[in-house]
Amino acid sequence: MKLRLLAALFAALVALVTSPAAAEDIRFPATFTPALMIHTPKGWTSTKLPLDNLEIESGDRTAVLTIALSPTLGSPDILAAKILRAQSPPKAKAKLAGLDAFVYRGTATNPDGVKLNLKLFIAPIDPQEAFAVTLITAYAEGDKELAPANAVIAGLKLLRK
Repeated sequence: MKLRLLAALFAALVALVTSPAAAEDIRFPATFTPALMIHTPKGWTSTKLPLDNLEIESGDRTAVLTIALSPTLGSPDILAAKILRAQSPPKAKAKLAGLDAFVYRGTATNPDGVKLNLKLFIAPIDPQEAFAVTLITAYAEGDKELAPANAVIAGLKLLRK
């Protein structure tokens, strides 16, 4: 009897550990309007960070998205320079969840010495605040492995209520 119970518990544990998380829709911020609706693919995980920021990580841990509602600091360019830790990062016009936005690119090195590529979207929602979405990955821009992360970004929806 004990052996069967142990076997059943072990099987349940293996199933829990090996089965990827289900796809999930996340409202961010949970209680602020407007908000973003983010659809995460099956196997991706989300973690609430300090200051009510959100981190979403791919199942294979090769791409991380950070999402924040940030003060613009007077200009999207100033906010981008602060986030990317770079003076005057290159930018281009973009759309994010239907909002007019800017996309900035930068690089960083993680503690293991791996060069990371950063793609930052800043979409002002009013003169004082903006959504900031950063894609962090070791993959180069345009790499086919980034398709799921780019799909998450392209699928962001703006909730006005």
